[in-house]
Amino acid sequence: MFLLSTLLPAPVVAVGQLAPAGSHATARLHGVAVTPHPPTRAVNYLIAGVAPDYRAPGVRAPEHFRGNTDSLLLLQLDPVSNTVRTLSLPRDTRVWLPGFGWGKLNSALPRLGPDGMVRTVERLTGLHLQAYVLVNLDGVRHLTDALGGVDIYVPQNMTYDDTAANLHIHLTKGWRHLSGVQAEQFVRFRHDAMGDIGRAQRQQTFVNALARRLLAPSGAARLGVLPGVLQRDIRTNAGARDLSAALGMALHWPRVETFFLPGRFLTVNRGSFWEMDATAARRTLANFGGAPATAAARDVRALRVALISSGGTAAQLARVQERLWQAGYRRIFVSRREVPPGRASAVLSNASASEASRVRRDLGFGVARASGQGSVYADVTVWVGWDAVPRPLASRGKAPPK
Repeated sequence: MFLLSTLLPAPVVAVGQLAPAGSHATARLHGVAVTPHPPTRAVNYLIAGVAPDYRAPGVRAPEHFRGNTDSLLLLQLDPVSNTVRTLSLPRDTRVWLPGFGWGKLNSALPRLGPDGMVRTVERLTGLHLQAYVLVNLDGVRHLTDALGGVDIYVPQNMTYDDTAANLHIHLTKGWRHLSGVQAEQFVRFRHDAMGDIGRAQRQQTFVNALARRLLAPSGAARLGVLPGVLQRDIRTNAGARDLSAALGMALHWPRVETFFLPGRFLTVNRGSFWEMDATAARRTLANFGGAPATAAARDVRALRVALISSGGTAAQLARVQERLWQAGYRRIFVSRREVPPGRASAVLSNASASEASRVRRDLGFGVARASGQGSVYADVTVWVGWDAVPRPLASRGKAPPK
């Protein structure tokens, strides 16, 4: 999937075209055929989008893959559960950079090099990384065009112009079939109330759109064009075994789970950072095989629950809020965040599917899943869709305060 499209040619690793071999896909690494073999255990990779260097307004310097990173994504292939997991790491995450002190995660690559960037993420998450993949600015554009575009819901009108960086964003709200240029605009836009955090969540949306495209019946036919398309857009220390693992996972049509590094906004010496919430991060990283989180379920009275309309009416939102209050939840709020309209209801938790399932049971509707696409201000997010009909209680409690 996304890893399959990124563990491809580079000066360190040069991969040829995917080609049919019997009923299976193969790839060629230094002229040697690589056959698909899923990993025997979960393996992690770091994918980093490298910002371009502009020597003059609108003029990019030759690509050296040592600029700041606009986006960072930890990606896991888990053959046991046949799952691909991603963890979005905000570029402004506050980290310790040896020799430089506290700084932003996006500066780890130019200051410490790719290996130092990997070690920084390993210290942050406690997870071992198998390899890194650096993707330049053109990678999103070329990959999207190779797949024939992607379908994405643009949550707001996006307008921004930066002549010096040759960045011009003009996207209108609604469902859109984005070309490569438009997809690049979508993942780079950060000029709204959420800034880098909103951009990191949009990058999750883009990864999911890529997965849907590749998992569609016609997706397998597009795999063969990816190595050649991305040949000049990637630098990686991944080897033949990594490509074999990615091919093996892709051919098993894994499910995709997306997570977000939990934290809070922080200002230090007039600098804006994203400070990781260590307690919440342990719960999220437990999904990746990190240190086990506390086994006991959290008290529902302490859970922050965000309600977002995904097609539900104001009356349905009110009924959902009342039902949660009756079930003992006390930290409930309605968010105005835009999500794709017309969707069925869903309950999302950035910690675990079991936490989402508990809220779903109390509500009596929707689909529960682990996902970092909910509100960053909540533990659990409920997308209230057209099908939102809360389960009635045998004995009604007090209504929530107005």
